[in-house]
Amino acid sequence: MTTLLSDLPDDVLLLILDKLDTRDAVRCSLLSRRWSRVPGMLANIELDVDSFAPDPDDDHDDGFTSTLSESARSNHAMVRAVQSILAAHESRHAIRRLGLSFFSRDESVGIVRAVDDAMARPQDPRPVKPELLCAGRDVARQGARLASYRDKYPRVFAGLTRLHVECVKLGAARVSAVSEMI
Repeated sequence: MTTLLSDLPDDVLLLILDKLDTRDAVRCSLLSRRWSRVPGMLANIELDVDSFAPDPDDDHDDGFTSTLSESARSNHAMVRAVQSILAAHESRHAIRRLGLSFFSRDESVGIVRAVDDAMARPQDPRPVKPELLCAGRDVARQGARLASYRDKYPRVFAGLTRLHVECVKLGAARVSAVSEMI
């Protein structure tokens, strides 16, 4: 007796997809209509901005010259991916782990908004526990941006179990306010 992947029940399919990294699991959603629901069913979502970097061995020239740096293009792709995956996530499938590593830039607020929106939707009683990893060059500006995220999106910070921040300068009052929320 031969069993096709398409014949597997959702819970078995998810166990298999859970072994893949998030990007590969999402790519599987292109295989069939049934699998198009896969991004909305993932329990562990981990995305790293470095995985969106262009392949240095790819000599493809599409005739388009971007004024954005490679890291900015990767960050924009990361923002779109997070927004897409979290917008498609089904409330009946709890997110057990959400790990996001990205550059803290102006467009990164899209990631924080997407996490905030996901946490605002009615869902399984187990809350989303995001882990935000940020890095940047202008440490004072990054600190102000982090503080503004904390003020604008308290649900995101209330759901944190761990926060790893690099290259951010916070005053004593801001450190205290951020640490109180974690």
